[in-house]
Amino acid sequence: MAFAVPVTDYRLYLEDQATPNQQQIADLASRMASQSETLVAVGLSRSYRNTDSQPSRHWLQVNNIID
Repeated sequence: MAFAVPVTDYRLYLEDQATPNQQQIADLASRMASQSETLVAVGLSRSYRNTDSQPSRHWLQVNNIID
């Protein structure tokens, strides 16, 4: 069975945004490993900076996962 799932916010970190969520990572890895092919579409968020003196940064984001 093939399906496409739009993803807007799939976080692999715990609430502190620094600690990897090992359970979610293991679940995603297991699901992807069971497929013969998986397409992961990635993109960049809009630029942001915390202060004017910092360089602009982007989040790398997953836009879609198709397996």
